[in-house]
Amino acid sequence: MTARSVNVAGKTQELAQFISTFPDTEIPEPAFERARQAIADLIGVALAGRRDRVGRTILDYVADQGARPAAGMFGGGRSTAELAALVNGVFAHALDFDDTNHPLYGHPSCSIVPAVFAAGEVVGARFGAALAAYVIGVEVDAALGGAMMMTHSDIGFHSTGTIGTIGAAAAAARMLGLDVEATQRALGVAASRAAGLRVNVGTMTKPLHAGSAAMSGVQAARLAALGWESHPQSLESPIGFCSAFLGGAADPEARCPNGIAGRWTLLEPHGLAIKPYPSCGATHPAIDAALAVRADLDGETIAQVRVGVSARAVGLLVYDRPRTGNEGRFSAPYTVAVALHRGRVGLGDFDDAAVADPAVTALMERVGVYVDDRHRDKSQYPASISVRTVSGRVVERTVELARGKNANPLSEAELKAKFISCAGADSGRLWQAIRHAEPDRALADLMAATVEFGPAGGR
Repeated sequence: MTARSVNVAGKTQELAQFISTFPDTEIPEPAFERARQAIADLIGVALAGRRDRVGRTILDYVADQGARPAAGMFGGGRSTAELAALVNGVFAHALDFDDTNHPLYGHPSCSIVPAVFAAGEVVGARFGAALAAYVIGVEVDAALGGAMMMTHSDIGFHSTGTIGTIGAAAAAARMLGLDVEATQRALGVAASRAAGLRVNVGTMTKPLHAGSAAMSGVQAARLAALGWESHPQSLESPIGFCSAFLGGAADPEARCPNGIAGRWTLLEPHGLAIKPYPSCGATHPAIDAALAVRADLDGETIAQVRVGVSARAVGLLVYDRPRTGNEGRFSAPYTVAVALHRGRVGLGDFDDAAVADPAVTALMERVGVYVDDRHRDKSQYPASISVRTVSGRVVERTVELARGKNANPLSEAELKAKFISCAGADSGRLWQAIRHAEPDRALADLMAATVEFGPAGGR
């Protein structure tokens, strides 16, 4: 078997068949509606990320490339399709406010939406095609996530960067209208471009995983469109994607996904979570519980806080005493202390100055985190909080499922309020334009509509 034998049957080909040929008309309408919500939310989060140090730095990097202006960046500016995807992916993941997915245990939209817009602008695509490509990309992400997690994560890989590259390539291939053979080749290219290590959680490099996944996905699809070759079984080969990223832990043939059409994980109870807080999703049940406890404290002084979480949450929330805003997003003591002290958890709570607030740091010293046997092996990061006041009163709450997931969704009003908090006070009309865009509206028009909500001068 050679790299030229692109029609070899296997799981890479099965995915390519699904990506390339599944009819738009057979995608359920609720999936399209959830896609509309996710795309609108992602654009709002990206506009906020653009203003962050991470966003400003990636803009400086791309501006230095002097690239051909073929695709737009959220908030203004243009570059090549690949570099626009890179920038928009970094914007989207800069603040960890973008959505998550189970069973991916990562962030799907931050690589898929930038890939869809970048590839779509190149070919003059319409919003209806973007919705279908987004749904297809999420399903590919989830299929690989379901097959490979949690072994993939446990050995140190960040699925947003690794599996996300395959999902981005799938979405970009769909936008470019690649046939099965070319899509199979695109998946093979993407498999060799995938990367991302969990060690970089809490640093500027974590959002680079999302941008790189988006960029590599677009690159893979565009190369495949030009006839670029790759191995036809790049996912399931014994020396392919699944085997390499599982560290040889299991038979890759068994740990790569089978056909996925008709499952629609996007609509499953835990399939997509649009975040109410700009921090790691593993902090969210504890934040919800802390806010509920605070409402019952009646202003009493807190003496001690105990936070019981799952074993997997402990592995993700690696900063007991964060020093920066980025580290604070991955800290159970910090996010719980913020919720208890300030009564909310928002964008401003992850500035470096906010992390250094003496009142919050003093409260953090009273927060203890432990693995609760009731939650130990649960996958949705449930949390229990017990607060003892100086008077001796104890207030407790348990949250099994965080707000924002399909089974516990944010309301339309909450989604819009989040968007405006990210994009700016006058951005309600942009929210409406994206949420209610007609299927035949050009993607380029929607990208252009974001320009006025970027910083002055396009930077």
